[in-house]
Amino acid sequence: AGVGDIATKRVIPGILADPNARLRAVVTSKPEKAERYGVPGYSTFEEGLADPEVDAVYISTPHPMHAEWAIKAADAGKHILCEKPMALSETDAIEMFQAADAAGVHLVEAFPYRFQPQTQEVLSRIRSGEFGEVQTVTAGFGFTMNRPEDPRWDPELGGGSLWDVGVYPVSLVRAVFGARPASVRSPSRGAASSRRRRSGGRRGCARGRRTTSRRSRRPGAGAARTCRSRRPTSS
Repeated sequence: AGVGDIATKRVIPGILADPNARLRAVVTSKPEKAERYGVPGYSTFEEGLADPEVDAVYISTPHPMHAEWAIKAADAGKHILCEKPMALSETDAIEMFQAADAAGVHLVEAFPYRFQPQTQEVLSRIRSGEFGEVQTVTAGFGFTMNRPEDPRWDPELGGGSLWDVGVYPVSLVRAVFGARPASVRSPSRGAASSRRRRSGGRRGCARGRRTTSRRSRRPGAGAARTCRSRRPTSS
């Protein structure tokens, strides 16, 4: 569901190249997007879920729609690969997993780096103790955002660097430490200015996380997120 750049340039080509997968249909308001792959184009998600030959769905709709359609897919007995961020609230995420568990289907957030050989090798060596006890992880991810009409600028659509790219550093920190970050701090910088603005939040418990981010509407502004995490020290 949803046929944007990531779906058409990465996910669908990957499905077509995999001998263990078959593209059955595409849900899109533009039938020509389905025609290029020689598969049916459904105009509604419900039509796609009603297709008995569909075993799993890939959801790449705007962020606020992830929870709704993932739950409906689970209720229809379909396995789900959901684009990141999986949900925009803890409540939605819990309900999504509850629906998947009740239906006996898999629900996976689309973080391809977690399945890449280099990631698996690094995590395996960390967990084996080869590097000793990890004390600090610093991760960053960013790119230049130069399309002012891009929905990733819109907070109503779950826009902002945290939801779009910040989820990767946070995911990596969790993979290394096996726990949620205790704090997150975010730097941002406009392409036309070297002045940095920093914002951040902290909560005392490792389970909680409070974050703030700054957003610029200027074309050419950078979208970036850096996450630095340290292992808590005992008092």
